[in-house]
Amino acid sequence: MADKKKILVVDDDVTFAKLIQVSLEQTGEFEVRIEKRGAFVVPVAQEYRPHAILLDVMMPHMDGPAVARTLQEDEKTARVPVAFLTSMVSRDETGPEGRVIRGFPFMAKPVTPQEIRNFV
Repeated sequence: MADKKKILVVDDDVTFAKLIQVSLEQTGEFEVRIEKRGAFVVPVAQEYRPHAILLDVMMPHMDGPAVARTLQEDEKTARVPVAFLTSMVSRDETGPEGRVIRGFPFMAKPVTPQEIRNFV
């Protein structure tokens, strides 16, 4: 089997992040790391080198859009694909493909492993 895709999940709701981690890792295709603090994402991403980053939109101290901008400004993380995860809209509103906000795709929570595969 090919190398597993590394996914960095950034969400202050650790229970939700762990659900994503378990559902993705049990496919055998992904290795998932969780970070609950937006302010720590850039150094974590620099060290972990993920294939994709899934960001919660609403987080304390540094929200998803601010984190995404910071990632884009850093030469080591600028090319890592980023998608927002949000519970502010329903799956019915986004459809299975999700939507785009300010150039970043977003998906309605909860997401499925197939949606993550499609994104990566």
